Amino acid sequence: MNYDVLRTLTDDQIQAMIASLKSGMLSIGVTQATLNELAGTSAKSIQQLLDQLMATGMSAQQCATVLDAVYQTRISMIRESPDPDLIISGPEVSNVLPKSTEALMQTLFPEAKREILIVTYAIHNGNEVFKPLVACMERSPGLKVRLCVNIPACKEGMRSEEQVVQRYMRNFRQKHWPGDVLPLMYYYPRAFVTDQGVVSSLHTKCVVIDRSAAFVTSANFTKAAKKHNIETGVLLRRAAIAEKLATYFDRLIECGELRRCE
Repeated sequence: MNYDVLRTLTDDQIQAMIASLKSGMLSIGVTQATLNELAGTSAKSIQQLLDQLMATGMSAQQCATVLDAVYQTRISMIRESPDPDLIISGPEVSNVLPKSTEALMQTLFPEAKREILIVTYAIHNGNEVFKPLVACMERSPGLKVRLCVNIPACKEGMRSEEQVVQRYMRNFRQKHWPGDVLPLMYYYPRAFVTDQGVVSSLHTKCVVIDRSAAFVTSANFTKAAKKHNIETGVLLRRAAIAEKLATYFDRLIECGELRRCE
């Protein structure tokens, strides 16, 4: 039985489900409407899990006991997990020793066994900054690597979205990617839609490794960000957070909010 879907729920959502299974609406039967209210986008997967549990003869109360055990295990693991690691790149000052963002990437990428998600706003000198990632991909051909980038619309307004994306990809291959095999690449099509003079962008900068570690940072994938700028970030080795971040981008891709670069 697959309990991984519980990772996508917040603590409040799990607690609400436990309470409802014990004495609320779910105690008299699992309904899609109630689950939609409690679990949001995870409702369908949660319903499948509860149906499987109840098919074994378990009551709503017993399902609540199982979920509570899973929840308590999660809390225990969070308490025992390493504290967040603050990554500060920049000049050294009194009592604060900066940690190089570049050095972190050198050690973080090789940890990946299954997948790497990278989201960035800007890329510069990519042939240099992506070398550690390419090395990991060459060592592990089965590694799933997704790169979500911001592709701005052409300022002159003379090129279509398709033309701009194609030009970006040609430039990326020639100037920013030192490997033979490209990662799966996605962009934010809303950057091409002007709403009353306001243009959206994909501004997030983060790296998720195997849905177990998440690095959220101000640093882009540029040489300046890795070596010269003042940048701050947090490395979280907490599966619940990493899973939630990766799942968010899964959903953006699935619903078309992020589009594959062709």
